[in-house]
Amino acid sequence: MVATGTSTGAHAGRGYGLGEPGRNSLAKVVEHARGFRKILVTGPQRSGTTIASRILAHELRYRFVSEKDIKTHSLSRLHKRLFSWRREVIQGPCFGSICHYIDTPRTLIVFMRRDLSEIVQSEHRIGWSAQQWELANYFRDAGTIAAVRYECWEKYQQGLMEVPWIELAHASLAPHRLWIDREKRLHFKDHQTE
Repeated sequence: MVATGTSTGAHAGRGYGLGEPGRNSLAKVVEHARGFRKILVTGPQRSGTTIASRILAHELRYRFVSEKDIKTHSLSRLHKRLFSWRREVIQGPCFGSICHYIDTPRTLIVFMRRDLSEIVQSEHRIGWSAQQWELANYFRDAGTIAAVRYECWEKYQQGLMEVPWIELAHASLAPHRLWIDREKRLHFKDHQTE
């Protein structure tokens, strides 16, 4: 559910932001993430959630879980994962529209930040075609979904968050050894990281 109008509604979340909006480096996110059992990496599709999740799992020595392992958009499976004792980094751009409802203890939301033009180029490169379906999650039928997601995140969701959250800059992942340069990723498919 997305609030409409100028306020976030009667409910204000208990969550709080960590670091600096949109400018956090990988090292800063890893530093904050160490105190959490579950890390949910979300944001627009094609914003780098897969590689960020793999890198965070590697750095934290947590288990990596793809949104495909949960069955994309399955709230019951996500809920089960969030309450398990296992330390995991969950890749889930599909849960971006509802991340402000997550209230499980020791959970951190990592929201990816990437330049909109890069996201759109990546969508075109892989032939991503779920734009209309994703727009419906935000009660929209037109617009660039990444821009809509960022708008909703900034105007509504941040103030409604129930758990701590931090933004991670996509560009800050480039120095990591698991990163693959753009030229070498030109023929990658969806979710491919190597």
